[in-house]
Amino acid sequence: MDILLTEFADVSPIADEELFARATERVPEWRRAKVRRLRRPEARRLSLGAGLLLARAMKSAGVPLDAEIAFDPHGKPFYPVFPRFHFCLSHSGDFAMCSNAPSPVGCDIQKVDPSRLKNRRLVARTIGADSLPFFDGMDEERKVRAFFAAWGMRESAFKMLGSDADFDEIPPEMLFMFSDEGFFRLLPGYCVVVGGGTPLSGPPPQECVRTKFRGVELEKILRSPKR
Repeated sequence: MDILLTEFADVSPIADEELFARATERVPEWRRAKVRRLRRPEARRLSLGAGLLLARAMKSAGVPLDAEIAFDPHGKPFYPVFPRFHFCLSHSGDFAMCSNAPSPVGCDIQKVDPSRLKNRRLVARTIGADSLPFFDGMDEERKVRAFFAAWGMRESAFKMLGSDADFDEIPPEMLFMFSDEGFFRLLPGYCVVVGGGTPLSGPPPQECVRTKFRGVELEKILRSPKR
């Protein structure tokens, strides 16, 4: 049975200069280059943390750290020589995340900030203008959950497919489902959405993909001998 594995980690320990340097040595070169281009320290930590989680996924899948990287027309990175290694990275707040599977995968993590709902245009664009009346009738807690879950679904769909066309208009019944607590149980204060692990074309797999989540302590990893 194929496994869709998602690992997540608090990147705060990388604020330590020594650990930052160690982390830099353990990620693919293309990720190091991306980190160097970032100016804000918090952005560099998040990008580097996601790179560390990617390096762990690559090692488990037998993909060398120096494997040739390529980018599709939407800018999504992939390893051409390893067609069964698909990955997706995301980060927000203090957490980075990496999902990987033998088939296309998308993921998104968002720190929940209720003030974002004050941007009416953003809300309408995220859930669809026709669903606004139903959305406005929800209590405040459900509104926050529905908005961030819808946002996460769009982001993860785009990362997996290169388009979020399937979510142009989110019907009210789906909004109500999004407002459940399911997307918010993994990490308090964050919305986590992971999807994929099934082929984009061809017959569906005979067995369902098993989804696993695992927290990682970056400081413990970085202080251990490099392997």
